[in-house]
Amino acid sequence: MRRTCEGLRAGAALAGLAACLALGCGWDRDNPEDPKGTSYAPAVRDGAAARDRGAPPPDAPGDRGAPPDKKAAADLRPVPDQVPAPDRRRDTAPPPDLGPDKGPDQAPLPPSCKDKQQNGQETDIDCGGPACPACLAGKTCKVVGDCASKRCVGGTCAKPSCKDKVKNGQETDVDCGAPACSKCADGKACKVNSHCQSGSCKGGVCAKAPCTGCLSAGVCKGGFTVTACGAGGAACKSCVTPPNSCKVGSCVAGKCNTANAPGTTSCTTGGKAGKCSGGVCVPTPTCLDKQKNGDETDVDCGGATCGPCANGKVCKGAGDCSSGNCLGGKCAAPCSGCVQSGTCYPGTTNNQCGKGGAPCTSCGVGNTCNAGVCSNCKHPTVTKSCKTDGTLGITFCTVPAGCYWRGSPTSEKCRGSDESRHPVTLTRNIEVMQTEVTQAMYQARAGSNPSSNKICGTACPVETITWFRAAEYCNMLSAAKGLAKCYTCSTILGIFNCTEVSAYQASGVYKCPGYRLPTASEFEYATRAGTTTSYQSGAGTTCTGVESVLNPHAWYKANSGAQINGAGQKTANGWGLYDMHGNVQEWCEDGYVANLGTSPLTDPYHFTVNDPARIQRGGSYIDDPKYVRAATRMVKSPFNSYANVGFRCVRTLNP
Repeated sequence: MRRTCEGLRAGAALAGLAACLALGCGWDRDNPEDPKGTSYAPAVRDGAAARDRGAPPPDAPGDRGAPPDKKAAADLRPVPDQVPAPDRRRDTAPPPDLGPDKGPDQAPLPPSCKDKQQNGQETDIDCGGPACPACLAGKTCKVVGDCASKRCVGGTCAKPSCKDKVKNGQETDVDCGAPACSKCADGKACKVNSHCQSGSCKGGVCAKAPCTGCLSAGVCKGGFTVTACGAGGAACKSCVTPPNSCKVGSCVAGKCNTANAPGTTSCTTGGKAGKCSGGVCVPTPTCLDKQKNGDETDVDCGGATCGPCANGKVCKGAGDCSSGNCLGGKCAAPCSGCVQSGTCYPGTTNNQCGKGGAPCTSCGVGNTCNAGVCSNCKHPTVTKSCKTDGTLGITFCTVPAGCYWRGSPTSEKCRGSDESRHPVTLTRNIEVMQTEVTQAMYQARAGSNPSSNKICGTACPVETITWFRAAEYCNMLSAAKGLAKCYTCSTILGIFNCTEVSAYQASGVYKCPGYRLPTASEFEYATRAGTTTSYQSGAGTTCTGVESVLNPHAWYKANSGAQINGAGQKTANGWGLYDMHGNVQEWCEDGYVANLGTSPLTDPYHFTVNDPARIQRGGSYIDDPKYVRAATRMVKSPFNSYANVGFRCVRTLNP
């Protein structure tokens, strides 16, 4: 019979173990109900075996040695066989696991606003709800009070804006006072003077500007506070009559009298002769004072008194310019080349362009003269030819090969310094996606949607996409059509990268039979559709604000509401292509070269060694008109993605 140390409570485990060891207990590794040997059994197993056979154990009382004390004897009495001891290991449940720092009597910690968990009444981790701080933009919310911006839109805290009719962000009052917002009107809350339209913040409230002049004693001029207006008109106490100058000295309406004394016309100021005007001695204009004054049209030139102005200076007529050419209010060079007989190259006047086009008289048959250069650059007739590909479910428009003038004339408004004009010949027909790649198109092939703007759903152009992911999507279209891919893509050290297949690198990209991104030359050619003006719809009139000729064709800063819009909503150009101006900028195949020169080019491809940057064309919904022009080129890193940059794919039809 075996005696086991059982029934030990969790709270008295150590005491029980000590008592068991004092009785000579050991690990009971022969217990079939405890194969791991985790229960206790007598260390002197021979004595127990002897009792089971009916023989007295070696150390039983009365056999040998001194008898044990009474307590020990009582503890060592055998348990009768007919009354088996209960198996307390089965009757007693193990103590609960209370964690590393909780005793048996401690309750779980309550939720807090710093436990890095969403619990309690929080709407997101450690924010929102009545007890925790308000959540930042992008966090989950239920009511406006859950958000620091006080804007809960669709269950997500929105960023503060200067037009949301809520005091949030760094605003000192509703939609004003923050660095990005307008200044506050009188009566609105403020912290410093610069927060106020009046330039005066008093007691935390925008106030009218202090008195700068008095109508009479204690009465300020209209629009100013009376607090700084001293009795007697403080602003007039220093009125004097300066020597050798126009007569002043009397105080009128809080200011020194500016009327000239009768007969006072001549004066001196700064040692120079002048004339009295409004009580002030104004220097007599000269053509050497480095100021635009008198009847000058620009600094020290133009007008009846001074000599003619150089090119680039402001003029009113041809007589104001040394070139004899006042073009668009500025002096310009005379005609240096003829587009045709009697018609000068844009940006120069016609008065010096001889019949026959003097600089171009040697042009051969079939050639034309443009900018003083003989060229056979001929643009094809622009017609719309678009159809939907049955395999891809995407509509493409054909853009035939031809020649056009890339860049912009010097007379174009908002022109950039990198837009030198030159003829470009494209020798291959291409098909171009009719719209920018939409979020629906991208998700159908790539299985994901990286876009950050989803206000118009999957009809919005896809954006927030790198140049590499755009190239990868074009490869997906090629694979779906069984065409050779134009790019090799891989992930190296966790960075996704694509490069042109070796056979289609540089200008060889025009020979790739699969889908790819358009070159910058192809994009401008497709955008212009035979036009030579700022936009496919006409010449620009402003660099910022509303551009009336652009409105029918493009979503840009002045008409987009500062948000992306569904693809293909505006008017298409002559080829049938939508959104070639605005909505999102579009990735192009090649890189950026600042000086494109003026020489003719054929199937150009531009790239700068050790500079992976790629061109974007077309402008976007957040850009001013000057950046939406057909000639504008932008440049960005292909590794980065942007919320206003998308793309469309093209394919060479006769590689």
